[in-house]
Amino acid sequence: MTISFNEVPGAWRVPGYVAEFDSSRAQQGAGIIEYKALLVGLMLPSGTAEPLTPYLITSAARAEQLFGAGSQLALMAAAWLQNNGSTALRAMAVKADSSAVPATATISLSGAIVQAAPVNLYIGGMRVRFAAAVGQTAAELARAAAAAINGEPGLPVTALAPEPSAEAAESGAATVVLTAKNGGEAGNELDLRLAYNGEAMPQGVTWTLGRFSGGAGNPDSGDLIAALGDIWYHIIVLPWTDKANLRAWEDELVRRFGPMVGMDGVAFCARGGTLSELVTFGSVDESGGNFAHICIMESSGSPDIPACRAARVAAKVAYYGAMDPARPFQSLDL
Repeated sequence: MTISFNEVPGAWRVPGYVAEFDSSRAQQGAGIIEYKALLVGLMLPSGTAEPLTPYLITSAARAEQLFGAGSQLALMAAAWLQNNGSTALRAMAVKADSSAVPATATISLSGAIVQAAPVNLYIGGMRVRFAAAVGQTAAELARAAAAAINGEPGLPVTALAPEPSAEAAESGAATVVLTAKNGGEAGNELDLRLAYNGEAMPQGVTWTLGRFSGGAGNPDSGDLIAALGDIWYHIIVLPWTDKANLRAWEDELVRRFGPMVGMDGVAFCARGGTLSELVTFGSVDESGGNFAHICIMESSGSPDIPACRAARVAAKVAYYGAMDPARPFQSLDL
């Protein structure tokens, strides 16, 4: 009997035993149960969506219209669609907690441009590009940076270039203050860097990029979980990694996985920070436990927004998991 292989070379002559798995017969048409994915996150007041209502997402533009350009949820949807455009994707928004505080970061500049080149500033992995001419002072460059940032509605931040004090103006210094559009702890993980892809920078001005901090007040996921109803979501993407929200989602996923419900699913999220910060977070006391139904990715060193990184990973898992639920996922390319 002739055996056909897909991965073992037909001319292989080395003695031994080799085996491969062929799932082609298991991939015959659409599944009986529709494979569904759900993104949850924060919207902005400019969005038209009703909170706690799932919406079918077919494009990044629709997500921006529903949840607001630059909102946490719109950015997560765009990241998902870059990696998976076929899985049925829904998104459900929640408004920020009334006591939520947005994260802020300060860019400090000093000097004057002596050699012109475009400035390439990356915020959450998204590039903002603007011109810098010879002779421009730090204050002029700060105003140009703020205008360029505010001219990109899809960014997760707004910018303000305050008028320098007399002392700062005399020393040739200026600042740009960035504020996250959505309040909460997730804003603390926004990445800020210059010339990430090795672009040339204008000479003569010194840039000091501060870390985002001060964001506080994540929403309570209880209302989101209640709004799930009895819809079966195989993949859920979360933007929050605080102990209370992780425990709430784990408890719900355990309930769904149980014999009296039988709707298994897995949630994905990502955590930014330094290596030592992630090690601390990995402790039971910090994260709340080792979860069976939540995958927490690290996002250390990546310019991407952690919630968007989680959406990218989950999108790949959903794409291939729908075809072959037994497939290992560690070899997938993002």
